[in-house]
Amino acid sequence: MTDTPVNPTNPETNETPSQPQQPQQQAQPQAQQPVQPAACAQPAQPQQPAQPQQPAQPAQPYGFQPNQGQPQQPWQANGPQPQQPWQAAGSQPQPGQTYAPQPGQPYAAQPGQPYAQPRSEGKAIAALVCGILSIVLCAGTLFGLALGIVAIVLASSYVKQNGPNTKAKIGKICGIIGSILSALAFVFTMFVGCSLLAAVGGASIADSTSSSSASSTYDDSASDSSSDAPSSESWAADAETEEAIRQDLEPRLDAWVNQTPEGLAEVAQMSNEEFQASTGFQLSDIGIDPEEYAKWQLDGVTYTIEGVYAQDDGSIEVGVGFESIGGLPFQTAYEYLVQEYIEGGGDRNDTQKLHDLFLEAQDMVYMNEVPGGVIVGYQYAMFYYNQTDDGSWQLDTERWRYEMENLFAPTRDYVMPAILNEG
Repeated sequence: MTDTPVNPTNPETNETPSQPQQPQQQAQPQAQQPVQPAACAQPAQPQQPAQPQQPAQPAQPYGFQPNQGQPQQPWQANGPQPQQPWQAAGSQPQPGQTYAPQPGQPYAAQPGQPYAQPRSEGKAIAALVCGILSIVLCAGTLFGLALGIVAIVLASSYVKQNGPNTKAKIGKICGIIGSILSALAFVFTMFVGCSLLAAVGGASIADSTSSSSASSTYDDSASDSSSDAPSSESWAADAETEEAIRQDLEPRLDAWVNQTPEGLAEVAQMSNEEFQASTGFQLSDIGIDPEEYAKWQLDGVTYTIEGVYAQDDGSIEVGVGFESIGGLPFQTAYEYLVQEYIEGGGDRNDTQKLHDLFLEAQDMVYMNEVPGGVIVGYQYAMFYYNQTDDGSWQLDTERWRYEMENLFAPTRDYVMPAILNEG
């Protein structure tokens, strides 16, 4: 027989393999195939070609698990993966070994891989706070709107960087709501503010016109002392003085509003004189009856004495409010129509046109369509009384005439002349 070279002995099995073998597995050993009996003169029979023999693998450390892409081992095909000793004992794999996480086990980062950093919720919390404050402070208009926008920006930035977050979502929703409420509050504030400015501006214009429109007989000193409200240096008159004032003033006012013959005559004469001073024509020149005009102006007018005030100089101011009066509205409408007519090239001496415009202005008052928003309603007048040497109270007649012109005259002698002179 031919000598066979001796192979090194396996220290674990103390056997001398005739050919390289696969590493032994612990879970389920591979079924041994029957070995053909050896003959002295015949070579060993080759194994079946159905499954080619795997080349010998170098010895691996204990507990090594094959990577993906390696040939399937018998224990992988026939049963569950064998448990490694360090898994059973709860120990960790040695350096240089790879660890594949099992189902239900927490993920352990591989050596050399970065750990996931915890996400900071600073922006999300800031967005939530700003969103809530934008709703709370929405009445602050622009401040609440600014907070709402900041909340939306912070929440969107956080979600873009870190993904969905409940705090960021709530902050964004609150920011949107706060921005909308703040915008509505801003619009409402602007609307109310403009309305108040328009009302105050109209009242100021009316008051300034009423204060500055003195008749030709009313001197400047009396006009300077006039006011549509009690002065800051006034106080309520004593009961005896107030009663004396009322007994003198009320019959005069009743003659106007009750349209007594004396009252109608007084208003008609004053209206005719004021119209002539403003236009150069009497009311009868343009076909208007002064007394009929006085009846039209006094129709439905009521008054209320709102206060009797004593002054430092010893005089008395009496505030009277008139309701359902069309004096200032008619003046505004008629002056507006005449101005449009003159600016359009109209003849200022055309009495028929002045008559037609007079009637048109009355229609505007009826319909409450006076330009500039002036409506028929309330006018305030201030009358003055001075004490005589015998202690009685006497009406300031210049002030009385001045107030009558503002309340009932068809034109104002400081407005209409300027309009007519433009033609």
